[in-house]
Amino acid sequence: MPISNENHIFEWNHPQGLERALGRDSISLTKTLNHNKHSSRVYTLRQSAGTGTIELLSFDQDLSVAILDCEWQQDCEVSVQDHERVRLNFSLEMDIVMEFDDEDRVDMQQPSWRLINDTQNHLTRETYTAGSHIAWVTLALSPQYLRRLFGDSIFSQTPILAELFTKPDNRSIYKEYPLNHHLNQITSNIISSHIDERFHLGYVKSKSDELLCLVLDYILESTAELDSPIKLRNKDEKAIRLARELLTNNLSTVPTIKEICLMIGMNRNKLHYGFK
Repeated sequence: MPISNENHIFEWNHPQGLERALGRDSISLTKTLNHNKHSSRVYTLRQSAGTGTIELLSFDQDLSVAILDCEWQQDCEVSVQDHERVRLNFSLEMDIVMEFDDEDRVDMQQPSWRLINDTQNHLTRETYTAGSHIAWVTLALSPQYLRRLFGDSIFSQTPILAELFTKPDNRSIYKEYPLNHHLNQITSNIISSHIDERFHLGYVKSKSDELLCLVLDYILESTAELDSPIKLRNKDEKAIRLARELLTNNLSTVPTIKEICLMIGMNRNKLHYGFK
């Protein structure tokens, strides 16, 4: 039987409710840190539920961060409500199924990063597969957080960011992108950090902002590539040669285009252009 809490929902604007959402017989609060408006709560999986930790950090009212490094003994189900938050999830290891209210179902097993902008009143049903190691970092931020960091004109000057980070027409948005080396490294640093706890909150905050800046730049660069002729740099040509090797060396089990993009850190449009 999977661990399931039908009547309990994890809400990103109320992260201290995680114990109630997952069940106090599954996790226990083992450490807290507080500094000004920043805080951290570390939960440890109980022996009967699995191994590892889940850390939830809150930075003011507009940014929360989750760091998962754990493994469940049996399937674990939880319902998640984002409210006004948009999620950026960076996964190194996982085996999870996400089901949205509009009956969309996403089965995620490949290292990647994804943007999830669900409508305010919808629930995302998440199932973590027993026996699989979960190692990921999630940023849950409100559009106001982007305005505070980059100015009020961030959305008017970049329509693609307005489309992805606001909820103008009550529709869910799910986008998946390749986890390149730089994003992989930062995510790994956050998960495996053993920095002195006096600096921990500042460290995670700075690394989270670094992840955010990199993915915003990636989104804008990808959009620009769609709107203008594609140009291949030296590193792109190397990646395309690697893609060719992946195909020729795996003819019996040919990877999908999506899998190739994830492996070489290149978007689909540039890969198509490079092969031509």
